[in-house]
Amino acid sequence: MAVPGNTRLTFGGVQVREDLSDIIYNISPMDTPFMSGAGKGSCSNTLFEWQKDELAAAAANQKLEGDDPASLAVVEPVKLTNYTQISEKAVQTSGTAEAVDWAGRKSSQAYQLAKRAKEIKRDMELMLTGEDVKAAGLVILLRLTPTSLMDQQVRQLLTMAMVRLLRLLRVLTLY
Repeated sequence: MAVPGNTRLTFGGVQVREDLSDIIYNISPMDTPFMSGAGKGSCSNTLFEWQKDELAAAAANQKLEGDDPASLAVVEPVKLTNYTQISEKAVQTSGTAEAVDWAGRKSSQAYQLAKRAKEIKRDMELMLTGEDVKAAGLVILLRLTPTSLMDQQVRQLLTMAMVRLLRLLRVLTLY
């Protein structure tokens, strides 16, 4: 089929407005199972402390009727310490950048701050589950929270609990 002469066509025209979606799709993984499952608290010093205790191993615990009870050895809780750590992701937006009409966001500053907050959460997940050692820090050295925050047994128990929780959540989402 022939196009009549002098017909105005869309391609080649530079004045056609773009059709840009007002949605920004973030394709970065955001799973932070340890951070999501861990409790949150506060501290009032750069060095914080807590206690760890554990139950005795399960055992066959039958006794004869009328038998005298035997006292068990008492194991006291263990005090653990750690240091706080400072994380930073700075964002600076000019007044002009804040005033223009951005696609997919009302405020460039708010959008960038939300992105950095998610990045810090991922950074914390990496630091808490990695293999760093704690350090008190000096004027020129960073204060570090160890990534080996928990001993191996506690880490394994938390990992197993998180796996079970994730399996349960998958089952629940199927219904």
